[in-house]
Amino acid sequence: MVRACQRRGLDHVVRLDLEDLPFACSAFDAVWAHTSLIHVPKERLARALEGGARVLKPGGALFVALREGATEGYEGQPGLERWFSNYGMDEFERHVPAGLRVVARSRTDRKNTSFLNVHLRKSE
Repeated sequence: MVRACQRRGLDHVVRLDLEDLPFACSAFDAVWAHTSLIHVPKERLARALEGGARVLKPGGALFVALREGATEGYEGQPGLERWFSNYGMDEFERHVPAGLRVVARSRTDRKNTSFLNVHLRKSE
């Protein structure tokens, strides 16, 4: 993905580990994770959410969009497979770590896919 962005002329592309973000604690007012966490195995979701919470200022917002479903695993044509973790709302909320609370939920339907949208807030 980094190379694809660079081919499109994006000069400042950085590859990061969602579970270990290289930013100072309380560095951001908000974190936007629109369909990025779907590529994290379910067993590691809480750690990724904790990483997002760590870089948020107290009271900061975290937005997460996930594919709705119950499956997890590689999808795609051979050689182009990517990992997908799909969630129900209750399942996702069981992974939310202490210090984050869900403040709003919604659902978006696109063609054959439904997305769960979750707005979280870090404790003050």
